[in-house]
Amino acid sequence: NLLKKEMKLPLLLLACLTPVCFSDNHLAEKYPFSTTLHEGYYYLYWNFSSTDETIQFAVRVKTTGWVGFGISPNGQMPGSDVIIGWIDGQKSYFHDRFAVGRYEPPIDNMQDWFLISARQDDGYTELEFSRNFTTCDNESRDIDLLADTSRIVYSWNDELPTVTQNSDRSETYTFKPHQSKGSASINFLGGLPNPPQIPSDAKSFTVKDENVAVPDKDTTYWCKGVRLSDIIDSYDEVKYIVKFSPSITPGSEAYVHHILVYICDEFEESDLGPGGECSDINNG
Repeated sequence: NLLKKEMKLPLLLLACLTPVCFSDNHLAEKYPFSTTLHEGYYYLYWNFSSTDETIQFAVRVKTTGWVGFGISPNGQMPGSDVIIGWIDGQKSYFHDRFAVGRYEPPIDNMQDWFLISARQDDGYTELEFSRNFTTCDNESRDIDLLADTSRIVYSWNDELPTVTQNSDRSETYTFKPHQSKGSASINFLGGLPNPPQIPSDAKSFTVKDENVAVPDKDTTYWCKGVRLSDIIDSYDEVKYIVKFSPSITPGSEAYVHHILVYICDEFEESDLGPGGECSDINNG
């Protein structure tokens, strides 16, 4: 709900919007962290252990062909540490690969991504897999996962690869190029896998800027100043803000990159009101 009363402490919200959601299934219950990479087609889930220094991923992709996912040095395919997996009948295939260029990534000599499970339902392929934050790849081609923003790449094709049995009992795989692909920036290790419980007597309020049309450009910084809710606008006792969480219209998650929140005590009435591009507000 929009705040209706005038209160004393103003709040400044800064959102970064990128023109580019969540799938309601069992993976959302199993994994505490998730994001939509391609609405309706590609969903990513994860959890991690700082103690064991391992991370577990799950992807749910609307395809019965092959699925690709990986960590990139810059959001591009060349130099990426990737996996490709698929299900053909009762057999699943999964390989740790390294993208040398913009062509089929060869299988890594050292396999550092590990398949946990593979299944299909309702036209979706689900793969669960894991890896260490830091691998021991002797060729130094794997990309470490750090407590920082990672660039990831993803892709898929609805056709299964062709599997050829060789005389030495090895297999050769032939792929059709991806039908769809993309990249994203994600901080995989920035959350709390087991966050503390919110006190039962805690109260909450929502700040919204509705009907925002995302401009047709790569990045937009959107600012809005509001007054805090009367839930906390009282000086008769000490109050603490114990949690911030985004409230994003379903279907718009992929457009929001990050949100910054500032407490300000010098706002004028003219600083409040409808939001707008930060550059316009700062120059206004």
